[in-house]
Amino acid sequence: MPNMKIAFIIAAALGCGLVACGDKKKPEPVETAKLAEPGKSVDTDKPSDAAGRDAAGAEASNELDVARYEDEVAVDHAPLKVKASTATAFRSYPKGDMVATLNHDDEVVELSERYGFYRITFPDPKDRSRKLMGWVARFAFEDAPTTKKKLTLPRCVIGTGDPGTAVLVLEDPPRCAHVCKEAAECVASGRKCEARIVVPRSGDFASNPSYTTVCGAKPPDPNARPSLFGVPAPGNGKCPRSYALAPKLGGFCYRSCKKDLDCPDESTCRTFGKVKLCSANLN
Repeated sequence: MPNMKIAFIIAAALGCGLVACGDKKKPEPVETAKLAEPGKSVDTDKPSDAAGRDAAGAEASNELDVARYEDEVAVDHAPLKVKASTATAFRSYPKGDMVATLNHDDEVVELSERYGFYRITFPDPKDRSRKLMGWVARFAFEDAPTTKKKLTLPRCVIGTGDPGTAVLVLEDPPRCAHVCKEAAECVASGRKCEARIVVPRSGDFASNPSYTTVCGAKPPDPNARPSLFGVPAPGNGKCPRSYALAPKLGGFCYRSCKKDLDCPDESTCRTFGKVKLCSANLN
């Protein structure tokens, strides 16, 4: 019997070494950030208690309020400097609550990237002793693009800037593009969700532009021919009014133009060699 008591005491001691004894509660595991389904983002309106928590610990005082995404690409604390005159940091993108406004030459630290937006930390402009976190487009850290002050804009119905609506974006030439929030929204058109500079309705290029994510330009198909408005060339070799010959493109008279407004809807005026023609190929 004494041997049995000794064995029982030893077993109990070993058990207390492996699990909590008495009234002590088993420590709760650290909650990890909520992960979205593939191709979807975390709910940015109601972030989880640990959303935004990095493996190294808290990076900023507002870290739990900043949206995190399953497919964001981690960056190991890369230092950056703001090159735009000002840049706004948001909780989420393409349209989220504002965190703070950064100024030219402000130094920040990049922690991750997604669709051309960077998740960064920076000193709180109101209290330099603490750090804040937010999302800012990559263009804020690049030299401002050189462009004419007044841009010729295509015709399109401008939306509110919410995902699914259209905005004018700075490309060459400027393009009307649909705002996206997830890559899946652009897959059907063979495009990617990418950051772009928004062009004001007036066409006046802003020194401090706003940014968003849109379905980018479709990669050009080297085997694709331009979709032009052509009619057979008459026997006398003269094209009808508003049409022009473009022998390198084929033996037709094509709809000519000087600007986008000269072309039918859903087409733009583009240069082909020495002539400008209306093209429905909106890549």
